[in-house]
Amino acid sequence: QQAGTGNIVDFRYGSQAAGQGTSAMFINASGNATFAGDVNLSNSSGSFIYLNTNTGSADTGLFLTEGSTANKDQNGFKIYYSGSANTLNIDSGTSSLTNKLSIARDTGNATFAGEVTVEGGILHLGKADTASGHINAKELMTFNIDTDNDDTNRYFGFYVNGESGSGTELLKILETGDATFAGDVFA
Repeated sequence: QQAGTGNIVDFRYGSQAAGQGTSAMFINASGNATFAGDVNLSNSSGSFIYLNTNTGSADTGLFLTEGSTANKDQNGFKIYYSGSANTLNIDSGTSSLTNKLSIARDTGNATFAGEVTVEGGILHLGKADTASGHINAKELMTFNIDTDNDDTNRYFGFYVNGESGSGTELLKILETGDATFAGDVFA
């Protein structure tokens, strides 16, 4: 039923009287819809939400916000596809949203705005018989062990023909600075 004036649609439940009851979905004159509850998509073959701007230079995405503010550009996340940059982006923040992650559509390259933590402790680089692993830094690069400074037996280890600390040890550098080489050292 329609409640109020202008070109709006207001789906209500409860009271049978026009304009009464509880609004479940409201569509305003601009075509924007507001749902009073959850929206559930269910399909045994899988469910998708398709967002299309119908133009190559516009953005399309989702806002995930909290609080009583009606400002969608604060207090949460914005996950969107940039049609002009051809990237999938995740922005977040409180008073304003800033970019935290961008993934390029054509290359798959990812850019993180902050630190990356791998709590599982394993990072794989490259692909077998296809691509080598490389770490590049624009400036200084450091490597740290025992960052919580509560051990005396930690070390840097370099191995070959294995993964995750297995294989043949080539070089070990102890916290004391002592180093053990598996082979000859040439100057």
